[in-house]
Amino acid sequence: MNLRSNRTFLIAGVLLIIVANAIVFLGVMLNRQPPAESTLMLTERELSAPSEWSLSKENSGLDLRIEVRTDTTLYRNSNESGGSEAVPMWGLTPWLTAEKLRSLGFPLAATKDNDADRRRNEKLLARDVYLVLELNGETYQRELQHAQEYAAQAVQSATAAPGDKVLAERAKMSQAQADAALNQESRLFCIDAGLDPAALRSAYPDRTTFAIVRGSIRPTVYGHAGKWAAVGQFAGLRIPQLNVPLTYRPVFGARNPLGYGDASAAGVAGRTTDRKEAPRYNVAVAWGRRLEPWMVSAATRTDDRGGERQ
Repeated sequence: MNLRSNRTFLIAGVLLIIVANAIVFLGVMLNRQPPAESTLMLTERELSAPSEWSLSKENSGLDLRIEVRTDTTLYRNSNESGGSEAVPMWGLTPWLTAEKLRSLGFPLAATKDNDADRRRNEKLLARDVYLVLELNGETYQRELQHAQEYAAQAVQSATAAPGDKVLAERAKMSQAQADAALNQESRLFCIDAGLDPAALRSAYPDRTTFAIVRGSIRPTVYGHAGKWAAVGQFAGLRIPQLNVPLTYRPVFGARNPLGYGDASAAGVAGRTTDRKEAPRYNVAVAWGRRLEPWMVSAATRTDDRGGERQ
């Protein structure tokens, strides 16, 4: 290969890089053309920084993970008497029923008592859809109420039997969970999905409470008491992380990155994963025309409630 050929390949490679970067830049500019599709005010409860970010001074990049939860309301399964019973569905999304999954394009089997149909449903792959994220809305308030009611019942049971260590430990744990739901856990919930973003926006018009984003849904099969049903799982966001511009790095504790030894020691002490000791901040996050998120603003916060609605 001669010098001219090498120069040709070099020029072609440089041009390819320039074109690729130009396409990315134009995509970003198009996405951020005003007005934004939605803008939510998130906190450290919904945006978590990776603990390993501070381990290396050479790693100056910082991405915040968008913490999205799903409703844990119990699935109602018909019983033999014609009523219904509450069935726990840990890790699943109760509102993603078989009917909802079919509306999202999943070719679910029509019958429930056929093993071949069940196996077919189990093999279905995740699909990209449009999702509705709700911030500090009815779903979060319902989850908070459930946690507080369960804690109150556990405390009442423990008080009625002061010598029962099991009930005492259950009361302690339930109180800790209720406190976490009130002050620490994410208030951002995935509450709906569809194939038409315009239709979803029409159903959820408040752009400061509801964001329309891209994500994926995965079908699965849930069995209980010898019966099974097709249900869905929230499989994640298309863009699950948010890049922090250099200007805002100090807001997230970026002034003095820990050395590896200090960070490891803090991890052993349980401090790197303790949200009570993490930096507190308010971050305005916008989703644009391409439903891609970016950070509009960020500021430190000193209150203890994480923006909890009063």
